Amino acid sequence: MIRSLDEVPPFEQLALVDMSHSRLDTYLMCPAKYFYTYVEKLPRTFAPAAAMGNIIHGVLEEADEDLQLTELLMLMEEQRSKYDPDHQIAPTLIKSGFQILIDYVDRHRDERPEVLGRETEFLIVVGSALILGYIDRIERRRDGRVQVMDYKSGAWEDRGAAVNNLQLGLYALVASRMWDSPGGVYSELYYLRSGNRKGHFFTPEDLVTVEARLTEIMDTILEDRHFHPTNNSRICTRMCDFGKSGACRVGAARVAGASF
Repeated sequence: MIRSLDEVPPFEQLALVDMSHSRLDTYLMCPAKYFYTYVEKLPRTFAPAAAMGNIIHGVLEEADEDLQLTELLMLMEEQRSKYDPDHQIAPTLIKSGFQILIDYVDRHRDERPEVLGRETEFLIVVGSALILGYIDRIERRRDGRVQVMDYKSGAWEDRGAAVNNLQLGLYALVASRMWDSPGGVYSELYYLRSGNRKGHFFTPEDLVTVEARLTEIMDTILEDRHFHPTNNSRICTRMCDFGKSGACRVGAARVAGASF
């Protein structure tokens, strides 16, 4: 059952487990990575690309609807001082960030959408979990329905069906509770580098499925006592710090080219 935090009695609130989409995604990627990140809370390394993503998100959150390129570039410099004060981001990556903003302006220069929110915070309770998140952008479409989007500044693009994307489903579920949207909510991923947009219109029936899936995943996490490493060695070698640091023995062996 999904509830707002206000609907949960104060005593029950004390027992809620903090959760987010990134935590859920980490568990689905690798239970061991979830354990080291959120249970053990071992230090992680954040690549310059992640800082660049924060800068781009910050610019688009602050920009007004006129989308003046000079304003966006000024905002980018302000965000760089916040997320890259020591200038660790390589010039090639900075140039790529500038190009993302230039392309974004070119795509949307003449649009005047009804914007309902930017970087909108939400808190919802799913079972015994308190899920915190931020939706990058929320618009009211011409047909009266709500559209939510999540900006992606990296090069990787999800190839799976949008209806099965947990983040899209979660955001649609949240938006359906926050705004009136006849028949459902359109939720999409916006890949800023390519301009590709991938989404799905989540009907009320779809949202029931999303809620059930969220509840199932939460129950699995809370009942897990072992947090076994993933069988996908590519995650260990390319998408996780804990094999490289030696914290995860399975990951360390895979990084070194060994196997168990």
